[in-house]
Amino acid sequence: MKKKISILIILCMIFAMLTACNSSTTDEMKDKLKDKYETESAESESEKDATRSDTESEKESETETKKPTETTKPTENTKPTETTKPTENTKPTETTKPTESVKPSQPSTGGSQTPSKPAETQKPVHTHSYSGTVTSQPTCANAGVKTYTCSCGDSYTESIPATRNHSWADHTATRDKQVWHEGATHSGIACACGQVFNSQAEYETHTLDRALAGDNGNHSNCGPYTYKDEGYYSTETETYIDYQYCTVCGTHK
Repeated sequence: MKKKISILIILCMIFAMLTACNSSTTDEMKDKLKDKYETESAESESEKDATRSDTESEKESETETKKPTETTKPTENTKPTETTKPTENTKPTETTKPTESVKPSQPSTGGSQTPSKPAETQKPVHTHSYSGTVTSQPTCANAGVKTYTCSCGDSYTESIPATRNHSWADHTATRDKQVWHEGATHSGIACACGQVFNSQAEYETHTLDRALAGDNGNHSNCGPYTYKDEGYYSTETETYIDYQYCTVCGTHK
């Protein structure tokens, strides 16, 4: 048992030593890597600075070469002299102008000259000539339209005032009204007994009948008799004009 315990203690000590060695080695490795990174970054910064200085020096040299030196300025001797200006002798003389002899109507004697171009003919100016036509007749309520047209196709319109001449018509209606009728007038023969007969024949028949009946009353002829029937009212329908209206625009009056 003691041997086992001593073996375990020895193993633990060996493990502790190994872990201590590993930690020290890892720390050393980290330090080495850090130093290497710092040296590399410093070298890269130095290289960048060197390239910047080189590019700046190259730019300065290019700008210096591009600037014109004072020797390149033109001197007064390089100015064009007055002798280079065109003299009066170089001006076109009047003899070069086309003379009247080159006109088509009067050809020149020299065959080398070309005839001048004929003058362009101007187009005639068009003058409008309009003819008017009533395209919409005016009415009592609405204005009409008159259209003017030219042979070239141009046109314009103008308004025609409304006539205000209405076409009147009667509007009728019906209604009931009371009509008085006079009584008819009759003529006949009056009898003394009070009866009235339309004719002489009726009166004689009456008197004969009374005699046969043994009527001894007075049935003498009282002469002609005129009488009239009683008048009366009746309801009738009449037609009347209630208003007038225009058959075109419908205006009432």
